[in-house]
Amino acid sequence: DNNISVVIPMGDSSAEFISKHIDRLSSFVSVKMPDYNTFLGGYDKNSLMALCKENGYPHPLTIDLNQISLTDSMLYDFPYPAMLKPNFSTGGRGMKIVHSYNELCSCYDDLRAQYGAYHIQEYIPSGGKQFKAQLYVDESGALVQGTAMQKVRWFPVSGGSNCCALSVENNEIIQLCYNILKHLGWVGFADFDLIEDPRNNRILVMEINPRVPACIKATMSAGVNWPEVIVNGYLNLSQKEYSYRSNVVLRHLGLDFMWFLKS
Repeated sequence: DNNISVVIPMGDSSAEFISKHIDRLSSFVSVKMPDYNTFLGGYDKNSLMALCKENGYPHPLTIDLNQISLTDSMLYDFPYPAMLKPNFSTGGRGMKIVHSYNELCSCYDDLRAQYGAYHIQEYIPSGGKQFKAQLYVDESGALVQGTAMQKVRWFPVSGGSNCCALSVENNEIIQLCYNILKHLGWVGFADFDLIEDPRNNRILVMEINPRVPACIKATMSAGVNWPEVIVNGYLNLSQKEYSYRSNVVLRHLGLDFMWFLKS
């Protein structure tokens, strides 16, 4: 009724809905997203870790808790502290650090009842940098645009949404994320979370967010017009070239204030 040309997912639930119904929606509006099976291969954090393991992409040690029982010896021998993570979550919801096997057993059932399927992942100690990367891949599989930023602070402090971001130029991160998207057969926009392991300085893939994140404003402030990139991609228009600047800072004042109070 309103002559809408494109629909761009800005949240996880809308991204999943669009991907699930992409065939029906595409007859009304322009949508550039992967099909639902491909979508789940990247959005499901546990499936993404399995893909990284199979193809040698750097990632934290991960065990799928749906494939083993809590009495499995792998969980006795797992390097604690460890991070319990739901396969599907946003903003750090449902994540919990467990410091021992007994602590895992004491909280797992309640967490699973609330947040669904879980995996356990080695805890990356503090001291390394955290990064985000944004990429747009067209239907031919070509990388149209890629940017990276460093997460300087986040809230909740234990692991949550970015509240202070710094634009960076890092082709290694962009290429790593692009290789993963090619393996998945991804189409459209994707946002990655990555972390540097201070023990060996390796940058590890953590998750894919299949929608436009709020912190993308940091890369826009640094020179890349992401709304234009996405809309031009959706409408099959020619793309422009942009000049990207490092060390541009963007803060979410409210969450950053909370970080200083709680850190």
